[in-house]
Amino acid sequence: MYLKYNFQNNLISVLSGRITIKIPALILFIALPVISFFYLSGTCLAIEISEGLNLDGQKIISYKMTNTIDNNELKQNLKINLKGNINDNLKTDLKIDDSLNSKVEKIKFEYNNNNNLNLELGDINFNGINQFSRNDRKVMGLLANINSGEKKIDSKQPEVTLLCTFESAKPCSDKFIGEGRPGPFKLSNEKIMVLSERVYIDGVQKNRNIDYGIDCENGILTFNEDIQLGCEIYITYNIDTGFDNVNRYSVGAFTQAASSEKGNTKIGVIRSSESSKNTNETKSSLTEFNLNQSLKLNEKLITNLEYAHSFKEGQSYDNSSQNGSAIALNTKLTGRIVDTNLRLSSVDPQYSPYHYGYVKPEKTAEFSFDLHPDKSEELNVFNKINGSVGVLKKEQFESSKTSTGDLNDEDKFFGKFLYNFDENVAITTNFNKTPTGSDLKDLKILSKSSKLNIENTVTSQRRNGGSDELNSMSFKAYSFPIKKNVYFVEYNDSALKTYSKLKEENNDVNFKVKRKVNQDLSLNYSLMDSRRIDYTNSEQKISENRAGVDYNMSRNTLLTGQLAKRHEKRTFAYEPKADLNGFLLGARYSPLDFLKVLLKREFWGTDMTARNINFNKIEDSLKVILASHNSPYSLELKGGLKSPEYDIESGAKREKSAQYGAQFNVRALNKIRFTSEITKKDESGVSGVDTLNTREEIKYKVNDDIDFSMNYEKEHSIFKNISTAFRLEARL
Repeated sequence: MYLKYNFQNNLISVLSGRITIKIPALILFIALPVISFFYLSGTCLAIEISEGLNLDGQKIISYKMTNTIDNNELKQNLKINLKGNINDNLKTDLKIDDSLNSKVEKIKFEYNNNNNLNLELGDINFNGINQFSRNDRKVMGLLANINSGEKKIDSKQPEVTLLCTFESAKPCSDKFIGEGRPGPFKLSNEKIMVLSERVYIDGVQKNRNIDYGIDCENGILTFNEDIQLGCEIYITYNIDTGFDNVNRYSVGAFTQAASSEKGNTKIGVIRSSESSKNTNETKSSLTEFNLNQSLKLNEKLITNLEYAHSFKEGQSYDNSSQNGSAIALNTKLTGRIVDTNLRLSSVDPQYSPYHYGYVKPEKTAEFSFDLHPDKSEELNVFNKINGSVGVLKKEQFESSKTSTGDLNDEDKFFGKFLYNFDENVAITTNFNKTPTGSDLKDLKILSKSSKLNIENTVTSQRRNGGSDELNSMSFKAYSFPIKKNVYFVEYNDSALKTYSKLKEENNDVNFKVKRKVNQDLSLNYSLMDSRRIDYTNSEQKISENRAGVDYNMSRNTLLTGQLAKRHEKRTFAYEPKADLNGFLLGARYSPLDFLKVLLKREFWGTDMTARNINFNKIEDSLKVILASHNSPYSLELKGGLKSPEYDIESGAKREKSAQYGAQFNVRALNKIRFTSEITKKDESGVSGVDTLNTREEIKYKVNDDIDFSMNYEKEHSIFKNISTAFRLEARL
């Protein structure tokens, strides 16, 4: 099959054998996901595309064979990415991946007509006109922005927006309480739909890949910073569950009055209907009215009013006979050094945003001052500081209070500041204080010079009147390898108590120092000490001292040696105590420019007191590398031997093992790379299994746009497994 695009008349010709079909480009590109699903896995496409429209993709074929025919497996995966301008008015962004259930990862078309009409079809993101109706997750639908007359330069929003969306998934949510850690948090579901999640901390929505990361396949949420003790973490997301899925349709219209010097007005109405996937019966519907009024009273005073009202129908909503509303007022007075902010909001318990978002039903009042540098003046104390200080008061509605709702830790006096002494020294502080005795204190010092960096952080948090408490401190200092000495030290200490009982305690010390005595001799020392206690009072202690020396015996020979002493103790393990004493000897020998020999022996003498067992753990390794500087080839021979040992935690005996192999690499004219590797691993004992692995890989760079690779692997143990993978990636 051959596809040819005619740029002038916007037609696409499909040629297959003697048959030629001409169809409009827009229709074919909309149908491209369907065509790809049925044909692309076995068809080669050659596409002639205009400038600005880029196509890239990859096809992977793999075959695995074992000694059991039933385990033979053939896999193939196709990925197609099409992005760019189809013509002056039409843009597309299409991603197809046949490994996904939906086959289509992303599909979007955007049409612009002289700035008077903007259409988005496919995966769209619609951000509502106020904070209560924000929607930044992936939905399928149509978004039309219409401007009456010539678009004004200072107008940031279209005058009329029409919205029509469809969602097919089961909505789910989870709630967690922060414990001063970044996570991870395990969600109650897996296989989460990509880009469907929304994460809130105390009602404030967080940004994906900036504030947090999520593993959609396994349902694991991890934040990039520690979450304060007692904070409420709320996440909503969609999962694909087949029979239990829900079809959700939404239509809406939004308009904006013409912009003026004094501000503008935005009004919108949206209606959503739900039905089960296996029936046409309507489950529920929701209509929401939104208003956003911004007003610029003068050059320094700005105010903004946001209002939303929801009308509920159906049985899936609580108190369906009642309607709910939400209102917020934000006022800002800008000054030369200080800005004054006033924020008021009230959200009824019956209010439900159309997008399944999380809005806390409560009344809030916040008054704060923002301090910012004044760049127009000469350097003074106000040009070195940024910060904010204020008062926040929250009040829950009676119907929203829980059994523990009498203690309100949300009312607080808060502040956050950054002070730059100079280019090398800065201090950040963060604090809040509540009437119930719960508070947060955080102080961080950053200092750097041409030789040394220092980071020091102290944090204290109390919650629920002080019954929950977290104290932590971290210190980190490291020098740069200048002159003779290199230092590194890191210390972390934290203790979490819940209801005055120890729940978790951590203490870590990591210290390293290296001194260059002369051009040929260097000394190094490291100390590692780690202590863990969890909520079950299970304790783990590990301490290790290690001293070493590096000596350049000659131009071609480098010797290294280390002595180590390690003590391990675990109250929850089969072996509660073990002492390990060891040493490491290594050498690097380069008699020729193209030859390098690396040797290492690591020896540990282990004393397991509880079982009266003493044994030696020895690990030897040898590596020979044949490769000259900028040579097109390299050969690496490697081998290793491990003696029998015991697992300290489980008490299980591990068999003696040996591993050796070779790897050959060659490249030609920066276009061809070939790798051949063979590895053999022998394990002694009744349960030991010998394995032999071979691998060959060819990578060929045809040109700047096309890459080809082939990988062949063979594993021989109890079974013989053979797998071959071809990969072709073309970028047009």
